[in-house]
Amino acid sequence: MLTIIFESPSTGGSLMSSDGLFPSPQLPFDSFTQNAFGDRYLYQVNREAFNKVGASAVFAAFFGESLFHQNTLHVVVGTDSGLLLRHIAQKGVPTGSRYLFIELPHILAALESEGVLGMLGERGVCVTVGEWLSKAHEFKIEEYFYIGGVEFWQSIAAREARIPDYAEIVWSVEAGLIKLRWAVSAALGSEGFTACQMDNLAENLVPASVLKDAFRGKTAVLLAGGPSLDACLPWLEEHRNRVAVLAVSRIARRLQEAGVTPDIVFTVDPTEMSFDVSKEMLEFDEHVILIHAYHASPLLIGQWRGMSFYLGDLLPWKSPLNPPSLPHPGPTVTNTALSVAQALGFSRIILGGVDLCFSRDGYTHAKGSNEHAVGPRFDLSPIKVETNGGWQANTTADFAEAAISLAMQAVQISRSGCEIVNPSAASARMEGIAYRPLTEIQVHSAAFSVWDIVRQRVEPPTPEIRQRHYQKVLTELAKAIHQIKAIRDLAVKGLEYNLGIYGEADPRRAVKNKILLDRTERTLRTRYRQFSQLTKRLGIRDFLKITRPFEDAELDAESAKKLGAVYYEAYRDGAQRLLQMLRKAERRLNSRLEEEKAEPDFDRISQQWREDKQYGRARIWRARHGSVPLSPTHHKELENLEQLYRETLTAPDSAHLKRAKHHSSLSAAQKRGRILLKNRKTNELSDLLNSLEHHPDKQAALEYCQLISAYLAELNGDHEAAMGLLYPIVQNRESPLLEDALLRVLSISLETHQAENACSALECLSLISPVYKPQYAEMLKLLGRPIDAVDVYNDYLAAFPDQIYIQLKLARLYFDIGTPEAARMMLNYILERMPENESALALAAMIDGVNVEGERAGEPVHFTF
Repeated sequence: MLTIIFESPSTGGSLMSSDGLFPSPQLPFDSFTQNAFGDRYLYQVNREAFNKVGASAVFAAFFGESLFHQNTLHVVVGTDSGLLLRHIAQKGVPTGSRYLFIELPHILAALESEGVLGMLGERGVCVTVGEWLSKAHEFKIEEYFYIGGVEFWQSIAAREARIPDYAEIVWSVEAGLIKLRWAVSAALGSEGFTACQMDNLAENLVPASVLKDAFRGKTAVLLAGGPSLDACLPWLEEHRNRVAVLAVSRIARRLQEAGVTPDIVFTVDPTEMSFDVSKEMLEFDEHVILIHAYHASPLLIGQWRGMSFYLGDLLPWKSPLNPPSLPHPGPTVTNTALSVAQALGFSRIILGGVDLCFSRDGYTHAKGSNEHAVGPRFDLSPIKVETNGGWQANTTADFAEAAISLAMQAVQISRSGCEIVNPSAASARMEGIAYRPLTEIQVHSAAFSVWDIVRQRVEPPTPEIRQRHYQKVLTELAKAIHQIKAIRDLAVKGLEYNLGIYGEADPRRAVKNKILLDRTERTLRTRYRQFSQLTKRLGIRDFLKITRPFEDAELDAESAKKLGAVYYEAYRDGAQRLLQMLRKAERRLNSRLEEEKAEPDFDRISQQWREDKQYGRARIWRARHGSVPLSPTHHKELENLEQLYRETLTAPDSAHLKRAKHHSSLSAAQKRGRILLKNRKTNELSDLLNSLEHHPDKQAALEYCQLISAYLAELNGDHEAAMGLLYPIVQNRESPLLEDALLRVLSISLETHQAENACSALECLSLISPVYKPQYAEMLKLLGRPIDAVDVYNDYLAAFPDQIYIQLKLARLYFDIGTPEAARMMLNYILERMPENESALALAAMIDGVNVEGERAGEPVHFTF
């Protein structure tokens, strides 16, 4: 915060900044103001956020009812001057929920003096960023994660980030939450994985284990989506016939642009987002091999037209149909591909685009990706890693976790005799992975064909092989459906018996229901043990609700009845969801059988393709059964489906693209620039400038480039250059960077003793926000314009009438310009409210002609305000 040092106008004075970077006096953090709706808040924190409709209306629109979900740990950065605490207290803390607020220390001190910190009792606490993680563990965050009950919020002030520290806290806390969520999700598994496994039953035909050691002694190049991918493509072209090219699915678009056809593609993620970023892989020719997790996106697996091999179990229960599997660790597709490459027998694996950190110009992914298309990423986290080249690079929490797991994996693989090499200096340095530039990597093996080697192991499945597979799986599904229906029926009975225990007036009937309930539970645990465990695994989050992190009421009979109901409802609902998956899989397998017929029911199979959104199966069916005669209607339907497939591949604005755009917003660059300037990070500011210069919208990024360039010039002491860069921004009154640019003009003007220039900057700033009016008034005093300063002070106090500090300054100014009556009126107003205020008493005594201790003739009087 700016420190103002001033003397009487007759003796001159100066205006200085305590850090030379942010010359804003701003309101004291303990100075609350009140709006027309009765909201008391810190103007420096929230400014005008609640002045149009009031805090409650803003919170209702911004957070909605999600802020009041039961059995949820709400982690919130910022308190919005304590108003968010009041909002929750007024609505009431939901059952089983807790609120963990993370706030700046000086704001916490102000809130404590205001008496709002304890409003939520033990169910809500406010801590600093250094304390949040330990308090989160006290609040049993892991158990909340188990039940999907952790929500992360940014207060209004944190989202706007006018105080740069908020952005840093958001990055830090979000990174910590991602790390915790990863650990818990890995332990729990996901119902979505099993759902995709069921959807892929028809295509999970050949296990990848049939390829074990097929490429012994050969070299593989494993390509991922990091920014360094492009650097290795020319080298790859030179050595193409003597290496196997393994690629993660998300880089398919880039490889097609570069004219590179991989030998093997890997995909593992079960989400539709995975399809969004990988759908171009479906256009590779039929000689490309697909190796995929059993739960990979069905939109990719079901529309793949070449040979494919799956990793993991065919079915999610013990079955003779489950084959041996190759190791396929996560959490990323690169982890999986690396382990599979070793299992396939490759003696050397060269990594390309396995960076797990950002490039110096802010890119997270290579060309051809959505992330690269929207420009560099600006909302960087504080996490950094050391690169092979020896410099520090930004990364994300998930990238950092992946780098840790990849290093552990690489160490084990290296011990087996397989060498792993990364030729990129810009990649994260990882143990077990040797750094060696491409110029030093030699490939001496003879040319070979991956397709020919695979064909020697296994022939592409014939219609007969596919039909036998479909029939075997249908038989297994029928057995499973019988078991799951029995479990569902037992769960329904369990609900009935549980109600009978607590709902019967006759104790003997209650005892009978208890015996029947115990018998039901034993049957679930013994006769139906395997499928009961599967049902529980799928509905684990529902079952975990029984062990809620916090029970806010005593467990009476009514609560015990409710818990019993929750337990058997979880069984019933889990069994029902599993039944739906199994029956859906049955329909799909029968549709696949129909596809193989000489005269299929085309309406049936096309309906299945539409239901699954697997329009590309029309193309696969045409290739396999092009000689089957179709009616004109069916022929038209086939053409429509193929058109839908093409439209899906070329759809421009996917959900993934929208998310990528959010990370590359220019407002994020503005926030990051403030933080880097504050911490004098010249190297990182240079990297940020480089990123902005690569932004796809050059015109929109121009002013941001000018501002960051001005920051660099200022830190390097070239004030003239900085001012030249700032001038075009301050001339644009509509610029979102106007306030930031004026602050720099003010800072440089103060540093170079250009008082008039500083005054002009302050005048403009005071028009943007009244927070700058006190400093503007001080500057006017120093320039010998006390009457103007009086007007500015009065304008400010009209908006913030409770600011004693400013009232004292105005009273002193009245006295200095020879209007003691006005000064005495102001002091009377202050002393009515604060009769013990020493500064007001001292000035009043002087005005009244009483000697003040420390005053000597001819010397100015000093007061502490």
